[in-house]
Amino acid sequence: MSGAIDGCVEFGTSFLLLFPHVQSVDDISQEDFEHYCLKPALEMRVVIKKQLCIIDPKEFDVPGKNTLLEVVYSR
Repeated sequence: MSGAIDGCVEFGTSFLLLFPHVQSVDDISQEDFEHYCLKPALEMRVVIKKQLCIIDPKEFDVPGKNTLLEVVYSR
């Protein structure tokens, strides 16, 4: 599961490039972070999971690997 979390963190962090002024959590509202960073990162992760299940169903379309994360953001 840590690979999925790492992937979401990497995507979410890359989306922060849309906000070059952000130096700390206080520099961006929770709503902006969720809308512009977290939600797109989670959507991209869903696409990657689906693609992996199509490419190699024996490896990725199994319980535990084909489930998606339930992410809750809090400061």
